Amino acid sequence: MKVALVGAGGMGKIHLSLLRSMDDVQVVAVVDVEGAARANADDGKTMLYRDIHEMLANEQVDIVDVCTPTYLHAECSIAAMERGIHVLCEKPMALTMGEAEAMVSAARSNGVLLMIAHVIRFWPEYQYLKKAYDEKTFGELLQVSFSRIGSRPRRSWQNWMMDEKRSGRVPLDLHIHDVDFIVHMLGVPDAVISHRKEDGDNITYISTQYRFDKFAVQAEAGWFEAPLPFGMSFRAVFERAALEYKDRILTCYELGKEPVRVTTELPLRTTPGPSNGYFNELRYFIECVRTGKQPELALPESTLDSIRVLHCELESAAAGRTVPVR
Repeated sequence: MKVALVGAGGMGKIHLSLLRSMDDVQVVAVVDVEGAARANADDGKTMLYRDIHEMLANEQVDIVDVCTPTYLHAECSIAAMERGIHVLCEKPMALTMGEAEAMVSAARSNGVLLMIAHVIRFWPEYQYLKKAYDEKTFGELLQVSFSRIGSRPRRSWQNWMMDEKRSGRVPLDLHIHDVDFIVHMLGVPDAVISHRKEDGDNITYISTQYRFDKFAVQAEAGWFEAPLPFGMSFRAVFERAALEYKDRILTCYELGKEPVRVTTELPLRTTPGPSNGYFNELRYFIECVRTGKQPELALPESTLDSIRVLHCELESAAAGRTVPVR
């Protein structure tokens, strides 16, 4: 399977390392405008480019893996799909609904696979939570909350991550992880009510309540100036147990039993090398391309719903009222 990586920055480095660990994958090209990023990606076997269009004109690849800054996601993905190439694109899907819809349309019209790399859908502890919900392992879900907090990014190319117009800041870059997982696990909510706080680089924060009939759902995310260590967590309360994930440990508090640390296994560990949620999503998409099957665990229409919900949250935060998810 021949892959071209577009964007060799922070996330691109992770993807590149994992792809190179797979015996059945060849990274034939890397595209990046930053000289240091290209130098770090140079293994003497991979062609290096500064421009995606030049790479597409010169290379024959099965997959383009887009790990660029967010504002370039739609442009790069559509360019590859219009050449009949399957695309894995980092989250978030795009900055606007229009761009996201254009990506879905390009995949359909060109008959190629498109998947957005929402890694939380492939994170073992979150997969365990969804399985417990789907199978009613502990009865009906009563309440679930998600949190994703850390210090603000201090290093990114041209400081793009702190630029609202290029990254969307916390809502689109960080909070979208949990928005997407909520949509993946529970479906599209009826309505949202959000609060957002922005104060330059000192605080950028969003908190949302999602309206569902049968359970209470909340999520928060923030980047702060204070040097907080990054943490992602959830707490889910069912009729007969509570699941809590924090500090990378998943604990089950079941009625009448002692608390138990839950161990999880990654279901897609198919080749030697490092194995984690990022590995899982890459292997999943590669197998979808190999077999010609749609990526049912992360269909582009589903991630389009996540962008739609997020934009309703932004509307709610700006207006100070509940917004129906249209």
